[in-house]
Parts: sequence; C-alpha cells; structure tokens
Amino acid sequence: MRGAEATLAAAERELARMRTLSDRGVSTQAALEAANRAADTARADLDRLQAALMRYQPGPDGLQVDVAVAEANLAAAQAAVDQARSDLDRARVLAPQNGTILKVSARAGERPPTGGLLKMGDTARMEAELEVFQVMLPRVALGQNVSLVSGVLGRDPLTGKVSRISTLVGRQSVTEDDPAANTDARVLLVTVALDEASSARAARYVNLEVVARIAVAADVPAGGAGR
Repeated sequence: MRGAEATLAAAERELARMRTLSDRGVSTQAALEAANRAADTARADLDRLQAALMRYQPGPDGLQVDVAVAEANLAAAQAAVDQARSDLDRARVLAPQNGTILKVSARAGERPPTGGLLKMGDTARMEAELEVFQVMLPRVALGQNVSLVSGVLGRDPLTGKVSRISTLVGRQSVTEDDPAANTDARVLLVTVALDEASSARAARYVNLEVVARIAVAADVPAGGAGR
C-alpha cells in the first residue's frame, strides 16, 4: 500500500512539473500527456489496492466481508438442502408394515385415485375366505382341515385349517357356472389359514377363486366356495 502511495505521489509531482514546463513552453504536449497517464495509472493501482484491503477489514459484526459472504452462501445452500430433503420425505410413500405390492393404481405424474395409491398385503401368511351355506355351518368347527382346489393349481390342492367362523349371515357372492345352480343362497364366511407350503404357492394367486372341502366331524364333508 505504501509503495503505491509513493508511486502516486511521485507521478503527481512529475505531472505538476510537466504542466509548469508546458506553461513555459519548454515541454512538449506528448510529454505532458505521458505524465498525466502515469498519474492516472498510479491512482488506479492505489484504488485497487484499497478496495482489496477493504475486503479483509472486519465488518460491523467483526467478520471479514469475504467470510461473511461465504457464510451467508453456506447458510442459503444448507436451507436449500433441508427444503429438498423435506420435499423428498413428503413425496416418499412408506408402507405401514412389511408386505407385497399387489396393485399400483397411479404412476409418476398421475393424480392418486380416491381408493388409494396401491394395494399391498402380507403374502407370507395367506388365508382363504369361504362362503359356506348356512345349513352346513353346524358341522364346521375351528381347527378342521380344509383342502382348496382350482384349475390353476394343478392336481395338488392347497391345505389349511379353519381359523375363524363369522356369525353374520349374508347373500352369496361366489356362484357356479352351472345355470341351474343356486345363486341366491344364504351363507356365512369361514376363514381358512393356509399352512406354510400352501401359503407360498397361494402368494402367486392373490384373490384366486377356489372350491373348498372341509373335513367335518365323522368324516362328513361340508363344501364351500371362496377366495
């Protein structure tokens, strides 16, 4: 800084001398202009040094200007990161429990339907829901063995045990293809818990329609249909 100040002072003295000589007519116009340019250059150099020095002077809060600007930029960047993380958390879909996605009702960019974004279930423990005619229900009990057959399952049926018996009588929703079959019978819902091996097979056929055979007491079978 002192060197620049000394250079400017010397240039201004030389400029003043050249002006005096020019006024007396003993100096050329070119020499005067050269002295003027030298003074301007020295003044500009000093201004640049002073501006650079100001950047390293403490501000009102005791921080250097460059440091304060850097900290402000860092705070803004951190706020942007926090906002992006918050947006990502709101956009992420988290399942309340472990399970398998059975159906996705909306894709990226689509508005989710009122029925929900997707359907999922715990396919590790599969169950079958049977519609059993109310007249057969007295012969059905918890723990009875059940076999389930369907055309897609091949010759080996699914197996399990009766785990729940509903007490609410309703109208059947599963009907046979036979036109002469009863389509308006009164039924109760019986739930069958499939064994481990059958659960693994049934996991590939969620909502499959089956025909059930329940091993009732005295080996008198009771039938039903369900999913």
